[in-house]
Amino acid sequence: IDRAVAFIRENFRKRISVEELSAMVHLSSRQLHRKFVEMFGSSPQAFIMKLRIQAACEALQHDDTPIGVVARDLGFGDQSAFTQHFHKHIGLTPLRYQRQFRLRRG
Repeated sequence: IDRAVAFIRENFRKRISVEELSAMVHLSSRQLHRKFVEMFGSSPQAFIMKLRIQAACEALQHDDTPIGVVARDLGFGDQSAFTQHFHKHIGLTPLRYQRQFRLRRG
């Protein structure tokens, strides 16, 4: 599992399939899923999404990069999908998150 986690941490901005991870660590997709749930309390895909959302929070706090660019750079298909996932995990849209952080900074 350590090898899969290291690979995810290095490549979470790209599309990563569970099948690819499974083959890398010589486990079935089901076994890999079970081990991730045991270790992290979530599936491999949820683990990847958490890393992407954490990276998005950092980018939105420290950069003036447009939200669409942040979405693209973090491997989301489009800004709409990014906004949906971000809102689901953070409870705010990326734009509102960025504005709130800037207000606190200013």
